[in-house]
Amino acid sequence: MLVYILENIITDTFEHQVGRNQAEQETPKAMWIQFHTSIDHDNEVGYRYRELLIFAEHNYIGVYTRDRWCVAGIEDEDYVEGENDWEVLSYHDSCWRTDGVRSFLLKYEDNLLTIGRLCQHWFEIKEMSEEEIAHLKDRRHQKYNYHR
Repeated sequence: MLVYILENIITDTFEHQVGRNQAEQETPKAMWIQFHTSIDHDNEVGYRYRELLIFAEHNYIGVYTRDRWCVAGIEDEDYVEGENDWEVLSYHDSCWRTDGVRSFLLKYEDNLLTIGRLCQHWFEIKEMSEEEIAHLKDRRHQKYNYHR
């Protein structure tokens, strides 16, 4: 039940705080949420995150996810930072809530520990650069086999 409540909170917040048709805005924006995830305490120290990005360049809303980390082995002194590329979960005008946000929450439910950043809001409104928007479009084209 909590997954469905969180889904509604996330999707309603996106619609009220960010919204669709961001290409029409002078500075396009997306909703960015960072979840802290479990680390392998026997072998590493540091932090792992699962990020959720929701962006609607036009009417369709894209839901994307990626992993980020800053970890070191138990015996290591040097931390390694990194991130995966964005994975497209959904790109739709209505099903983005279920195919994107809900499926994300259900898939990672056992691994998500906390939401948001310490001493800040549980989400951030991220200004999107032209390069970031083009990259998300490329990721969608790869997933859905769009031809240019």
